[in-house]
Amino acid sequence: IDNGDTWTKTKILPFPIDFYNDTINTTDVDGDGIAERITTTGGAYSVILDQNNTAHVGFEINEIRCDTAFQNEVRPGSAGTFTILRNGVAYWNDLNPDSLRLPGFAQDLNGDTTINIPPHNKRFGFGYYGSFSLASHPSLGLDANDNIYMAFSAVKEGTFYKTNTSVVDSGQMYRHTFVVKSLDGGNTWGLPLDIIDSTQNQNVEAVFGSMAKKVDGYCHIVYQKDTIPGVRVTTPIQASSTTAESLDNDNFGQVSHIIYTKIDVNDIPVFDPLTGIKNAPKSKDTGKVSVYPNPATSAAQVIITLTKSSNVAVSVFNSMGAEVAKFDNTSKSAGVSKLNIDVSHLTSGIYFIKTQIDNEISTTKLVVR
Repeated sequence: IDNGDTWTKTKILPFPIDFYNDTINTTDVDGDGIAERITTTGGAYSVILDQNNTAHVGFEINEIRCDTAFQNEVRPGSAGTFTILRNGVAYWNDLNPDSLRLPGFAQDLNGDTTINIPPHNKRFGFGYYGSFSLASHPSLGLDANDNIYMAFSAVKEGTFYKTNTSVVDSGQMYRHTFVVKSLDGGNTWGLPLDIIDSTQNQNVEAVFGSMAKKVDGYCHIVYQKDTIPGVRVTTPIQASSTTAESLDNDNFGQVSHIIYTKIDVNDIPVFDPLTGIKNAPKSKDTGKVSVYPNPATSAAQVIITLTKSSNVAVSVFNSMGAEVAKFDNTSKSAGVSKLNIDVSHLTSGIYFIKTQIDNEISTTKLVVR
């Protein structure tokens, strides 16, 4: 707040071992002779400030366990599985110290509670980018109401690139870029939306997604796309006592494309904190809702734009889910309608305006100062 003259440091996910070095340390934190799995961060992160100067942070997390079996623990040389909680992209904000969430992750698409990794002759059964996490590359954006959007890359179960022509099932999984959003300050998130449409070829690598910080009804994303998992400059071949790790020659001479796409925010699944409905995209046909001013101190105006005559009901809830104001269901004509809400008696904090237009429900965050 003073142009960089002084700084404060916040540890979001403290590591229990100071000056950790995996060549001399193990992860035996409690001294019982058994190395523990420790949740830690990766090298990818994203930071963005909202209109209230709240810092929102997205970062890669994974687990490490270091003992004499370290090589087998983090470098599987054949088919195997990672449990679902051993990968992810985390979210945190400095407004709430308990805000740590895991909105970005590789999805268990076949429902067997694991991420199935195909047999392979590489260091991992998926593209390697300097980390063994199954999800990485977070990039954050905010809309005019400070709703939070995050792009990230993750392996996609069921995709397959054949890495060894002499082995029938030898292959690697591809990574795609996904988008998630939160309408309640990062507390709840919907399931990830794959930016590679289901009608397209799924066997493509779509990584390094970078989202524009301003979300204007669309998430604007640039990403790298090619046909082979990973990058050549990593060391994908598993080293042994006689074989050194080498460059990934599968990627030699291959063309990569930088792709721009935009994702309609209405297509991104949500978790509605008021209805509990998960992953239901909001309708784009009935109408749009906005709130001004936001943040508000004495009064706020709900602006409802309808594409046709509709019944409209509006309620206001606090962050605990208690209803603090309600406006009866009334018929509104097509066009713009405005509803004034007195917030002067409300304590400062985050509120949610639930608007029902016919059978469609939307939730808009309101900050009261």
